[in-house]
Order: sequence, then C-alpha cells, then structure tokens
Amino acid sequence: MDLALLRSRVREINFSLHGVPATVDGVATRIIWLVSGQDPRPAGGEFGRADPRRTMALRRDHVPEIPRGTEILVTEHLLDAPAAWVVDSTDEIRSDHIRVVVKPTIVLNRLKAYYTKDEVSGARQDSVGGYHLTDNNSVGSVAGQISNAAAFDNAGSQYLSRAGQIDLDGALGITVEGWIRVLTGAPVSAVYFFNGAFFYGWIALGTSNAGPQAMHFTVANVTESSSASVTMAYDTWHYVVGRYNRVTREPSISLDGGTPVVGIPLTAHPVMSPALVAGELTVGGHTPASFSKSHMDELAVWNKYRTEAEFAEQMALTRPF
Repeated sequence: MDLALLRSRVREINFSLHGVPATVDGVATRIIWLVSGQDPRPAGGEFGRADPRRTMALRRDHVPEIPRGTEILVTEHLLDAPAAWVVDSTDEIRSDHIRVVVKPTIVLNRLKAYYTKDEVSGARQDSVGGYHLTDNNSVGSVAGQISNAAAFDNAGSQYLSRAGQIDLDGALGITVEGWIRVLTGAPVSAVYFFNGAFFYGWIALGTSNAGPQAMHFTVANVTESSSASVTMAYDTWHYVVGRYNRVTREPSISLDGGTPVVGIPLTAHPVMSPALVAGELTVGGHTPASFSKSHMDELAVWNKYRTEAEFAEQMALTRPF
C-alpha cells in the first residue's frame, strides 16, 4: 500500500469508554480507517453509499473492549472537522487489533428534517424527524433533481407550512440547504422562513428584474438582523445553502458549492420573534403576501453548521439517510 495513502487513513482519537472496563476512561489511541480502493473518500460522497457505516481498526492493548453505542469523535477525511460516530459492532482482526464498525451519529441526531418533495400533491413528508408540511392552496409538482420537486405559484398564494416547532437548539449552528429554481418574473418573496425558539431566519428572493435574481439568507433577533446575498439565474436549478455560525454569529450563503458569502456578525444569537407565529416553518412563501414563483427539491434542515465538504456531498444528488 502507498505510504501516503496509509497515513491519510490514520487518525488520533480520544474518547471515553464510560467505565467499561472500569479502569479505562478517556482513551487516547490511533485508528486506521479500513476502506477499499485508492481514494479514501468514495465517489458519490459520504452518504452516497446504501450503508453509511464505516470500519476502523484499533489496537487491542489501547482499547481492550468497546461496548456497542460508544461514541467516538474522529475525522474521516484529512480536511474535515471531527465528526461523531457510534459503535455498531466489533470483532477481532488479529491478536493485537480489533475491527470496529461505526455509523455516523450526525445522521441520527443532527439532521432534523428532510423533505424529498416527491409527493405530487398534498402534504410533503419529512423523511427523518416527522415534521411534515401542510399544503396550502394546492402546491404543484414538477420533475426535480431527484424524482419530483414542489412547484410554487405566487399568483395562487401557494406554500407549505408547519405550525409546530422543529427541535433545533442551535448549539452547533444551523444549516438549511436544497435545490431551488427561480422562475422568470418571480416577485420579492420568502423561500424558507423559520421562527423557532433558538433560531429566527429566512431565505428570500430579492428585487425582481430581467437578469440574475438576488438570494438572501437572513438571521435576526428582536433588535437586529444580518444578511448574506448571492445572485442566481432564472429558470435554472441552483443548490442553495444558508448557514448560521454559532461561534462567530454570522450568516452565510453559498450557491452551487461556490465560496460562501458571509454577513456581518450579530451582537446576540437569533431568537424567536414575539411578533410572529411561534415555531412556524414555511416553505415557498410566507403569509400574508410573500409567495414564491419557483420550484424546490430536497430541502434539508440541520441542527449544526455544515462544512463545505459536507454540503458538497449532498449537492452531488445523494440523500443523507
């Protein structure tokens, strides 16, 4: 095996075995990701596989026993931030190493809602958290990036909504991402709007004109707001990612995997607006008169600030579940 490739698969990790065995707590060791082929990042992305589990090798003298369900914090790829993995199973490779199969806990507890929008009419189902969206005024359907997409007509005041709050705490930031195709003649309108206890923000279209359309991602609290903006062409599918960085208190927006545009920092984190409906989520518009003329597909809501590498994988037409 190529030495550089081998080194790219070795990671330092530090995790707790929670007293199993009782004398072991706060283990520090090295792992080797066991992957096939020449590229440690498989084509199709991290979630492109049917099975999201990974396999690592650990030294038995460092880690004599790991119970199922133990969480390990380690990077999978050299340029990635550390990610949380939970142990699914273990077995012996040889006398001095054990093989540990892990699965990403982010799939289990950081992806809060995912709307494929495959439905041709009626409610749009959340495939992850059960936060389904109600159809208002007969939202349509067109061919999307993966299967179908929702089609919104501002003339008919069409939008999708959820009155109950999505479980977002914002502790690791927020990411909203998905495919959007703005149609010619689209008015100034909301595309995505959320007024939750720990996050108040929206993605909206800017001033309508004959050329590229402005797309804004805005976050706000009761005294201030901050926006980041990009321009996009009409009648073309674009992958739009709006993020809130909890550390810097900055919003950012990215188009088609390009360099994110960052807004100015807030002085305080976004909080629910008392003047609007508590916990409200709307897609495709917002009452009373801010409705989109667009198509939308594969909307994901994450309870974390996603890295460029992470959302680039989803942009490659995969679903993270």
